[in-house]
Amino acid sequence: MRQSENGKYFSFKKSILVWITLIVVVIGVEIPGFAQNSSPTESNSALPLKFSHYSSKNGLPQNSVLAILQDNTGFIWMGTDDGLARFDGYQFQVFRHQPGNTTTIHNNVIRAIITDPLGHIWIGTEGGGISIFDPKNESFHNLSTLSPLLTELSSAKVSSLLIDDQNRIWVGTNGNGLFKISLDFSNLSSIESYGNNLIVHNYGKSSSGLLDDKIWNVYQDKSDNLWVGTLEGGVYTLSLSQNEVKKQDLTKNGIPVSSVKSFYEDQQGNFWIGSEKQGLFYRAKGQQVFQPYILPEKRKDFQQEELNITSIREDLQGQLWIGTLGRGLFIIQPLTKEIFHFEDDPSDPYSLNGNSVYTQFRDRAGNFWLGMYSGEGLNKVSPSQQQFEHFRYDPDLQKGLS
Repeated sequence: MRQSENGKYFSFKKSILVWITLIVVVIGVEIPGFAQNSSPTESNSALPLKFSHYSSKNGLPQNSVLAILQDNTGFIWMGTDDGLARFDGYQFQVFRHQPGNTTTIHNNVIRAIITDPLGHIWIGTEGGGISIFDPKNESFHNLSTLSPLLTELSSAKVSSLLIDDQNRIWVGTNGNGLFKISLDFSNLSSIESYGNNLIVHNYGKSSSGLLDDKIWNVYQDKSDNLWVGTLEGGVYTLSLSQNEVKKQDLTKNGIPVSSVKSFYEDQQGNFWIGSEKQGLFYRAKGQQVFQPYILPEKRKDFQQEELNITSIREDLQGQLWIGTLGRGLFIIQPLTKEIFHFEDDPSDPYSLNGNSVYTQFRDRAGNFWLGMYSGEGLNKVSPSQQQFEHFRYDPDLQKGLS
């Protein structure tokens, strides 16, 4: 009797599975885990994002925004080609170098910003090394003056800053290689005390496996690896547990990729690489080999040799935001493989204000800040509100953005 009941139950389950399969075929539902491989497609419908512009009341110190950060108190910091700006939600406060004043920022060209566990802001400058901002007294300290170990950074062109999950500071430079600065922040109370409690290690041509001293970007993945993108030498990884540098094989059509600007590991564990001239690359979770990310024929321009990918980020919905120099912003929906493209359209008052996205930052509220290059200012977008805000430089205003 029990065998008969089990047989009926198995038959019932089988019938249900048959009906589910038929329904999936008819309505085209894709069940997770059974998705077939398919190529990305450009969406026929526009992603509902609206751009709004502010061009008459602006307080950015300069139009090329190269670095963005949100500090522990919620302020948004922007580094530009001519000064540092702090935004409180209402206006900008601008900080610039003042000759003869050692408490001001060391250089006005800013390409990287991070905050350390004590709430101090590290600012990487072009030719002036690193300045550290103390929010308590609103003054700057030149990092290289704190210890003789940091002399080599005094006039370095800092291109990238990263604080890893062990609170070590990684400094990528254009010409001086990669530096690791180890500090025990638990025993520190002020910036002045940093110099007495640090260890510095330089990864350069003569001291490591890096074959290029010109660093574009430094990124830490979820497996405790550091990814280093260089200007001419391709991609390297540094195992943080073994302190071992390895050259990564990244090619397109048999041609090695030499200049790499951006990395990102998404929520699903897939890894993305953006190159300066050879497009976007993708490695699925669990795989070892990177492949060019193939886009629909209508968007062939996205994979042309001149495509310059500067930044890759992910929003709260799992969509990837791809910033480029000269080709605007792309948003990729990994599940549907739809691609949305935003470019400056002079005939559309709500379009993106410029086509050169140099950097992106997602704040704690989920807002995206897009730093534009070539005099195109700053964009802020709240995806939940489907609206972009733009801030552009107004030479008639001396300070403050209202």
